[in-house]
Amino acid sequence: MSAFYVARVKVKDSEKLEEYASQAFPIMASFGGELLCKGDLQANNQGDKDHDFTVVMQFPDLAKLNEAFNSDSYQAIVPIRRTAADVTISIYQ
Repeated sequence: MSAFYVARVKVKDSEKLEEYASQAFPIMASFGGELLCKGDLQANNQGDKDHDFTVVMQFPDLAKLNEAFNSDSYQAIVPIRRTAADVTISIYQ
């Protein structure tokens, strides 16, 4: 069953975020991750605006998603992500 990685992103440093994204997407793709959506927040129908954009990626299954997220190559770029943005990551299956 497919698993979904949903990241809500509040940008702190756009240059660092570009550096992170240029490495993160190929890593995720190497584990079968497919970018479904990267959308800028247009409006909130309810609640406060707490992020700038959302990323949704689909993986073949939860095991592959966890393998990607916990991989040495991905974990090596987590410090860049933390400098670049405040990110809330949710996993769905």
